Amino acid sequence: MPEPLRMERESVLRCEHCQKDPYILYRRQVAPASVAYESVLWPAHPDIAPPRNPEKMTCPDCGDELRRIT
Repeated sequence: MPEPLRMERESVLRCEHCQKDPYILYRRQVAPASVAYESVLWPAHPDIAPPRNPEKMTCPDCGDELRRIT
């Protein structure tokens, strides 16, 4: 049986205005037994849509810029 890929929670993206964490940033192993990981951005709740612009992360509620919290 192949070894499962590791996936770890790296941080959350928080809106300082709303005090909500709409997105979670994970790191996922690229291949079994590999030391390389890739970043994966995922909505924290099922009712949150993926970000419109992943290069400038903004709050889906108020539009303020999100801050990365580890």
